[in-house]
Amino acid sequence: MWLSFSAFAQTELHYPGELAPLEEKSEVVEVIENEIPFPVVKLKTEDLRLLSRGSVMVGFNLLSTWIPYKTTVAYTHIFSKKWSLELEYASSSLGVPVAGIDIGGISEKNYSLIFRNYVGNSFHFIFGPYQSSHTASLGRGYSLGEFEVKNIGLASGLANRWQWKNGMTFGIEWFRMNIPIINTKYNDDILKKVSDKGDRDDVKKVMDYFNRIPTFTILGLNLGYTF
Repeated sequence: MWLSFSAFAQTELHYPGELAPLEEKSEVVEVIENEIPFPVVKLKTEDLRLLSRGSVMVGFNLLSTWIPYKTTVAYTHIFSKKWSLELEYASSSLGVPVAGIDIGGISEKNYSLIFRNYVGNSFHFIFGPYQSSHTASLGRGYSLGEFEVKNIGLASGLANRWQWKNGMTFGIEWFRMNIPIINTKYNDDILKKVSDKGDRDDVKKVMDYFNRIPTFTILGLNLGYTF
């Protein structure tokens, strides 16, 4: 009987017309009842990169050596918002005198395997191995054929890459340096056809330029799609 009385005493009775005490509402209930909009989160490039798998890019290098203009095509595999790995192909051709040698035509092809390490939203470092190939034909002053040199080296540089929700991606490579390390091909048979020793030395000097001196790229522009 004492238990029953105690339970009865603790029970709050509400007479007709009397309002019951309000219960504390959660924030979610208040949002729903008062139609308060949920906060809109604006995703940054690093957030979108974290949700992506890869990018397909095309590009144009405004300033580069040995040939000033190069077109590029690349596929980038995205591992995380901090790391990605890119396979890039760059090529260009031109007919210009080099070191006093009448070059009838010269073509350059580069294959690069580039790591991109992001240290911010879009800014990152680039580094990795590359293979470079130069083929040149001697001009009318020689008419003796062409020579070819190839090397393998390491590339490094600085870049930014921005990404939008629709997948559009834009990048700028501010600076890249290619340092040749190993000569893999040095086709100098053409030197045997150059009779003048001075001319022969000039041709050999150009071949050494291609295979030993580091090359640079400044202001490379890239545009593509990330999925």
